Amino acid sequence: SDVCSSDLGIEIYVRYGVLYIKSDRERTLSIYDTAGHMVRQVEVQEGTTAVTGLGKGIYLLARKKILVQ
Repeated sequence: SDVCSSDLGIEIYVRYGVLYIKSDRERTLSIYDTAGHMVRQVEVQEGTTAVTGLGKGIYLLARKKILVQ
């Protein structure tokens, strides 16, 4: 699984097609496709939040490229 850390106080990783966001605080994050369209807005809690239902592909989140497969 890929782990992407960020200077925003979050860690992002994918396991078995599920995107996990580990955050140091509550926040709202937007997930974009590679064309720049927002595909999901996620209310992230402090701790780890699972994001399911994303199709396979490359997404942009918190200035990072994330591969969901």
